[in-house]
Amino acid sequence: MNSPLKTPTFHPATYGGPHPLTTKPDIAQLLRTIREPMAAVESELRASMRSRDPFADALIGYGWSLGGKRLRPALVLLTSQALGSITEETRRLAVVVELVHTATLVHDDVLDGASYRRHVPTVHTQWDTHCSILLGDFLFTEAYYQASLCDSPLPSRLVGQAAKQLCEGEIRQRGTIDNWNLPVDQYLDILRGKTAELCAVSTCLGAWSVKASPEAIQAAERYGRNLGLAFQIFDDWLDLWGDDTTVGKSLGTDLVTGKPTLPILRLLETLDKDDRTEVMKILHGDAKQRLELLRPWLEKSDASQYTLEFAERYVSAAISDLDCFPDSPEKTALELLARFSVSRQK
Repeated sequence: MNSPLKTPTFHPATYGGPHPLTTKPDIAQLLRTIREPMAAVESELRASMRSRDPFADALIGYGWSLGGKRLRPALVLLTSQALGSITEETRRLAVVVELVHTATLVHDDVLDGASYRRHVPTVHTQWDTHCSILLGDFLFTEAYYQASLCDSPLPSRLVGQAAKQLCEGEIRQRGTIDNWNLPVDQYLDILRGKTAELCAVSTCLGAWSVKASPEAIQAAERYGRNLGLAFQIFDDWLDLWGDDTTVGKSLGTDLVTGKPTLPILRLLETLDKDDRTEVMKILHGDAKQRLELLRPWLEKSDASQYTLEFAERYVSAAISDLDCFPDSPEKTALELLARFSVSRQK
């Protein structure tokens, strides 16, 4: 889980792939081959997020009700079924990665000051910051407990390692606040920790749970990492160009909180000295006005298309990582999931 980050070769001037938004697969259709095991995972996930205390149960249950795409458990199940057969341990691992992911979302919403997610109020808005922190901690510890029930200590080790890298990525990102000169390679390395590693551990454990070959396990891990990078880069695009009525969460939060993302880094890279000075004044000015004031600059630049194409290169790499998988509906679903990561509206 510590392989060096490799950026796929990409030449914007000769980019010939399909525009990321031209193909919009239906996520429900993609997951139809694992509909039953996903339903079982959902039941097990709900069972792990309960309390006998009414107040605690309401808070914990609210975290479960945030729902979402359940991408990470789906990755566990699709990978395992593409390489073998889903087991009870596979389902447990799917629950584990979703618990970790939900914990990070609850904490992220506090850090970002987001008022809603998936069209409902965030936990700290519905309750308060203390409850959000405690809920995130509950979900993390439940994940580690569930992982400890596996026959091997490996899942606990890999999940713990991925969670550590995730937290480190978030810490590193906090250290880049208002650093608009952040090198792109550092930006990507932060994304790897905060998003891609949990996707990588999901596909890695899915392959491991069915005793796949070392080659297949490594390929699955690479696929998950590249998918995660594509997903997060596209998220950074959505934060600027998405529709908040469909995205389901507060938009523009990266700019408000001073997080340097690829579209802004690209914009600054393409400006001459005088224009860059003007844009830097906006970025160092009133945080709440940044998006509105930057909008004309962004629309005049190639930042949007550049970011979409940058994400697409990781999609192509992820699909290539599946070459050693046998042909199956699950392999096709994984390929389409990679394309979905840069064609979704939320």
